[in-house]
Amino acid sequence: MNAHEQRLVDDLRARIAQLEAPSAKPKKRKTNVAALWYPAVVARITKAVADEFDVAVETLMDQSKQSQVVLRRQIAMYLCRRAGMTLSAIAEAFHMRSHGTVMCAERRVAKLLISSLLMGDVLERISRRLEAAPGP
Repeated sequence: MNAHEQRLVDDLRARIAQLEAPSAKPKKRKTNVAALWYPAVVARITKAVADEFDVAVETLMDQSKQSQVVLRRQIAMYLCRRAGMTLSAIAEAFHMRSHGTVMCAERRVAKLLISSLLMGDVLERISRRLEAAPGP
């Protein structure tokens, strides 16, 4: 082995040693501070939606495919999104497989809001309930 090859081997060993050695400072994991208030937001919104439609909160959180239950759940997801929750956090809160379901719900409620005066009235009543209800 000539001098050049020896230097390459030595450099490679030094790099491997650096990678294997524990770092002096452990990397800090970023905490999503907003995620701490997500459960409280979901609880308030689902309660307001359940009260508006006179159903149990558990019914909204079920995986039921009945169209009335699905629409009510989608309204709750829409309001969670408007409250600033991420798509994945909403999907997790409502036990959905992916955030795509939340995106679909958001689009459906937005379309109904445009095409139906009734939907606007419903969302306004729920918003008033949320404003009147005491916070967590």
